[in-house]
This record gives sequence, C-alpha cells and structure tokens, in this order.
Amino acid sequence: LSGSPLIPKETADKIKEIADKAGYRPNMLARKLASNRSFQIGLVTPLGVNRSGAFHASYFSGLLDSMVGAAFPANYHMTIMPYRFDEPDIPETLHAYISEKNVDGLILAGLKQDSDIPARLADAEVPFILIGSKPENDEIITINCNPRPAIRSMLELLRSKSYRKLVFVAGDMDYYDAQRQKDCLVEELKDFDIKVSFMDGNYTRRSGYAAAKELFSRNITADTAVFLANDRMAGGFYRYCYENDIKIPERVAVIGCDDDDAARVLFPELSTIHQPRREMGQLSVETLLQVFAGKKIAETSFEMDEYFIQRASI
Repeated sequence: LSGSPLIPKETADKIKEIADKAGYRPNMLARKLASNRSFQIGLVTPLGVNRSGAFHASYFSGLLDSMVGAAFPANYHMTIMPYRFDEPDIPETLHAYISEKNVDGLILAGLKQDSDIPARLADAEVPFILIGSKPENDEIITINCNPRPAIRSMLELLRSKSYRKLVFVAGDMDYYDAQRQKDCLVEELKDFDIKVSFMDGNYTRRSGYAAAKELFSRNITADTAVFLANDRMAGGFYRYCYENDIKIPERVAVIGCDDDDAARVLFPELSTIHQPRREMGQLSVETLLQVFAGKKIAETSFEMDEYFIQRASI
C-alpha cells in the first residue's frame, strides 16, 4: 500500500483491490509517525506588503498556485507561514516548526535584500529555498528571474518604432528583483540611442498614478515611452491617463512587467514583460523534494528568463 518497489506489481494490485473492497484508507497520522515526516512544505511570506495582504499581489498567489500543483502529486501539501518584517526571532520560530515536524522544509519569498533570515537558517541547517532573493552565501538554493532578455527585446522594439526617450518607474529597491531589473536596464541601454530618466515607485497602483501625475506636469513629447516595474503600477498610470483624457499609445507608450491578468483587461491591452512565476514555484517544490530525498543539488542558483510581450499600448 505504500508503493514499495520490493513488492511485485501483481501482488500489490491484489492487496489494493482487497483494501478498496474493505473500505480501507491509510491513516495519515500513522504515516507521518512511521516516516518521521509531516508531508508539509511551508511557504514563508510577509504578512503585508505595502499596506496590503501579501496575497493581494498576484506575485505570491501565482507562486502558491504552482507550488500546490507540484506538491500534491508527491503527497505533499503547502502550509502558509506569514511573518512581520519587524519580528526579531523569525529564524528561531521557523527552525522550531522544522524541529517539531510541523513542516519538512521551507520556501521563502518576499524577503528584503538586507534580511538576515537566510544566513541564520543556513547556520541552523534548515532545509529551505529562496525565491526572489540573492544572499552572499552561494550554497543557499535560490530561484530568480533573469530580466535581461526581455528588457533587450523591449528596447529593440522601442528603437524600431522611433521612441527616443524612456521613463523608468522603478519598484521598491528594498528587494533584489527591483534592483536587478534596474541594473539590467541600465546595462542594456548602453547599446541603444535612447535617453532614460528614472522615477521612484513601490509596486503599488498609487505610485503608478503619482508617477503619471508628475510626468504629465512636464512637457513630454510623443516619442516617449514609460516602463513601469510591475503591472499594478501600470494600472495606476492608466487610471490617471483615463481621468485626464490622455491617449495610450498616441500620447505616450506604456509598458508594464509581470504579465498579470490585468494586463489583458486594461484598454488598450498592456505591453508587458512575462515573469515565469509558475515555473519558479514548481521548480522550488521539485528541488526541495530532492533535498528531502537526500539528493545532492549540483546547481544552487537558478535563473529563469523573462520575455517581452508586445500588445496595443505601444
């Protein structure tokens, strides 16, 4: 019944048939005790992001959806483990969850760049994987996006359409993804005759709206494109344009990032950069399951390419 390869298939099938007829179901608690496992994976996320719940952002919900799909066939389930940024004893709490067999391992998403949680978990030899972070310890398993190919494709399109100015509304620089996105943009712009200017943002619709208000207080020309660090900010930018009768893309081209569902709901449809959240979530679970099985993970730093999607906003 446990699927042991030592039992002939014919015998196993016969036993399962008898068990089904008898209405037998394996006892999960007994299975956990016998294997010394909880069959739970903890997804560690901040309790709130920019004054909203973490799962209001499609980043976290998209990751969770793919994690559940990857864990279920392996008889594992996901446990959501929120924390507050100002909690000093988060690593000790997480370590206790592992020690008490509440979860077998952790996937951490949404950590700030200056977080000491990864280093402390590594010192405690807790099995975990990071998504969207890059600590100094290269032995920690990390899964991140590579925005460079998508940014280059975006710049090539802008050049082909004779856009000569680009306004980049950045994300929250407390996070690795935001800094990496900006760095890649700056590096790729060296190959293009496009003048760039920078504005601050924090991934919220409100910051996108504020960026639009500030931008249109200037006398911008029609050869200007605006690249916002995520689609939520692009939605706020669209809102300001709608309220002030500013036509997209006739007056200004707009590009987002993430490829959220909202990108196809906005009118005109938003050109954006696709973030491979589903693949990242799936890989994190599959890799952690290999760690549970005692397999050596040859590669500890995974990067997944993003790609550019042209729609009607350019």
